[in-house]
Amino acid sequence: MMRRRWMAGLALACNLATADAATLTGQVSQIADGDTLTLRAGSRPVKVRLVNIDAPESDQAWGFQSKRSLESLVRLETVRVRTRGRDKYQRVLGEVVRVRDGLDVNLEQVRKGMAWAYTRGTAKGRFEAEEQTARENRVGLWQDSAPVRPGNWRRRQHADGSATGSPEDAAPPPEGKAARSAAWEWASPQFIESHTFFIQAASSESAAGLTKSQPPGAIP
Repeated sequence: MMRRRWMAGLALACNLATADAATLTGQVSQIADGDTLTLRAGSRPVKVRLVNIDAPESDQAWGFQSKRSLESLVRLETVRVRTRGRDKYQRVLGEVVRVRDGLDVNLEQVRKGMAWAYTRGTAKGRFEAEEQTARENRVGLWQDSAPVRPGNWRRRQHADGSATGSPEDAAPPPEGKAARSAAWEWASPQFIESHTFFIQAASSESAAGLTKSQPPGAIP
């Protein structure tokens, strides 16, 4: 059994190392905050951190509104997630698209002034343009005279000892060689043992809704 799990994890790592992304499809069951949701893919919950954005913390100004905004967009909706690996908290990093109308949920949060653009690479220009438009129109958090970036907020909280420990500051996902190295780390026996559900989902396409990704730059 352990050997089969290890081989499944190795196969998954190889696929991630050679493919740009994979796609998860499922219904959103829970919203943690303005950039984190839980997806039911097959029979297992998968926590997803939306890439390219950074939403206010729950105890920060506009944190509640940002969470409610994401709820209004995707709660109980079927979505597709184009995955970009995992962060250090083992959340899946992904671009979320609402199935019924193709809405780019990550970008919509920025467009509504409910998150900052937080990206690099090919998506950078698109997200930063939407943030600039929201700033100019004083939409959402841009109504405040001096909104504080979530990363700065977290550092201040840690400095004064009042940090909540919420692990929501996922960096923009790695690209190229760094992404491939991260993928190989997933094949370790320790990771496989503690994350069996994801490996089983990856080895059963029908159970987890996992398919091959679109070409680079495309949104499924």
